[in-house]
Amino acid sequence: MKIVFLEPLGIPNEQLLAQAEAAVGRSVELIAYPDRREDEETLVKRSEGADIVVLSNFPYRKNVISRLPDLKMICVAFTGTDHVDVAYCRERGITVCNCAGYSTVAVADLVFGLVIALARNILPCDAACRQGGTKAGLVGFDCGWPESQMPSAARCWPGAGRRRMWRALPIVIHWRNCCPSATSYLSTCPRPRPPWD
Repeated sequence: MKIVFLEPLGIPNEQLLAQAEAAVGRSVELIAYPDRREDEETLVKRSEGADIVVLSNFPYRKNVISRLPDLKMICVAFTGTDHVDVAYCRERGITVCNCAGYSTVAVADLVFGLVIALARNILPCDAACRQGGTKAGLVGFDCGWPESQMPSAARCWPGAGRRRMWRALPIVIHWRNCCPSATSYLSTCPRPRPPWD
């Protein structure tokens, strides 16, 4: 069996080959290319005789795959597979697999960061400041919930800090389902009111 890594995958090739050998054994021929080449002829040449090719996100289409009679699997070291001709692989019985879910936490982090950036107009404020402007007209929305609706834990904190903490709670409330024991004190909180209400 021959496995070809068509491009570097973010770690030194020696380390990549050592890890691959530990996983599949010494009876498998392993080849790792030190550079990323996307032209069709180079891809065909590098993939010749391979049972399995590993790539990330460059196009790997029918015009390349059709010239590789030994190919049995395309392993995408990435989440998406839209750059691989999956329909043609299905016709030929070539397995296409990917690394689904590898960046789940990073995507969740990014979503929360973008929500806060949108709510607080962080990018427009940054651009205005860099151009010598002010934040006039760019201040984000405020939940503005009455103090009577705040949970008792929030009411006992002093002044401005308490109000800022309460503005952040709608985000924490949605985490309640992930870790109920850590956020059970939030179960009495009212449902977050969207800013467009």
